[in-house]
Amino acid sequence: MASASHDILVLALREDPALLGALVERLRGRQIGAALAADDSAVRFAKTSEVRPDLVLRGPRGSWVLVEVQQRIDHPKRRRWPLAASILFDQRRVMGDVVVITASRAVARWARDAAHARGPLGSRLLLQPVVVLIDGRELDLLLDGARPTLALFAVWAVRRQRGSRAHTVLARALEVTQRLEEPLRTNQVRAILDMIGEQMSAFLKKLAEHPEILPLSPGYRRFEAILLARGRAEGKAEGEAEGRAEGEASGRRDALLALCAARGLRLAPAQRSRVRACRDLRTLERWIRRAAVADSAAAVLGDARSPRRRRSTDRRATGRS
Repeated sequence: MASASHDILVLALREDPALLGALVERLRGRQIGAALAADDSAVRFAKTSEVRPDLVLRGPRGSWVLVEVQQRIDHPKRRRWPLAASILFDQRRVMGDVVVITASRAVARWARDAAHARGPLGSRLLLQPVVVLIDGRELDLLLDGARPTLALFAVWAVRRQRGSRAHTVLARALEVTQRLEEPLRTNQVRAILDMIGEQMSAFLKKLAEHPEILPLSPGYRRFEAILLARGRAEGKAEGEAEGRAEGEASGRRDALLALCAARGLRLAPAQRSRVRACRDLRTLERWIRRAAVADSAAAVLGDARSPRRRRSTDRRATGRS
């Protein structure tokens, strides 16, 4: 199942296909050249056979690019990539490209040779994708500010990492994002916040609490404002949920006390305080059920032993005497 960070990157490429050309040119030194547009990503060979790559982009005169955002090794892709490429080659009558984007060196090594197959007699099927690895030096190339939208790929590459390197990438991404015009600037900020993991989120919150860690640039100020707004929204939602839970608990406490009073079960001050302090709905429901049949307040709250257990204990005590 694809993750949220995977879907964010695919959506960014779908909405702005020129990003792929900028990414390949920046990291591989190649130019796609043709203007690309999003196409139907269901590649059909027959009604019973369908391959769904992450993204298919179409260009002029039938040209195409099949894009895969590959976060981990996926062995079935060694069959699906050649199938999808063959179908598109047959339908469009021109050979296009298969571009694999990854932040893992292990995945990059696998992807380069994954679609190489050899038959028992020596027949060979070979698809050599263009692998775009985002790691190390490539991160700096995506954060130089010339194309601010490429910073999204850099953050994606380090989203699960920890330590100063990942923090530096995130801080730099905040800076270059400031060069975008609205509403793209705010959209990219939100996309980055949705993409990063717990470690990176904790780093952002730490910066908000301790601004002396890094200079608070205008870029970070914008991130901080959105982060704080999101925190307030989450806090409000949590507060509303807690309020609903407390309201339900209060209703059950009142019902329990009313039932005890109606049945003549007198609660001592300590027992009444115990009821008033209870917030657990299951416990309150259990006490209400007991109050409907119990003969004392102690039995309602579980303070008294059952008659059977009391008689058994008394017999053992008598035998010992």
